[in-house]
Amino acid sequence: MKRRKIFLSLLGLCSASLLAGCNNDTVDENSSKETKDSQNIEVNVVKNDNLAIEQNKCVGCGKCARIAPANFEMNAETRKAQVKSNEIANQVLVNKAVASCHPEAISQ
Repeated sequence: MKRRKIFLSLLGLCSASLLAGCNNDTVDENSSKETKDSQNIEVNVVKNDNLAIEQNKCVGCGKCARIAPANFEMNAETRKAQVKSNEIANQVLVNKAVASCHPEAISQ
């Protein structure tokens, strides 16, 4: 029982320290093309005008929008994915979104 109390108090301290490190910095759209990721590391944003979704292939599963929400979003009317932004801050997430698209509707 004593170990459980120690564990719970340590868990609470860890959670509190993680929450204390959170900030709600916003980046103005007209600001420089450098942004910060969740760990406050500067990231260069790369513009990729070739990022596209073929609407006739998209099945509307929403995986791409969940994996890379900065670049893809779901269209409420068509219920299919669309490109939200061609500025890629996290190429790894975009690559995962492309790989997760089983109908291969996303091109980059």
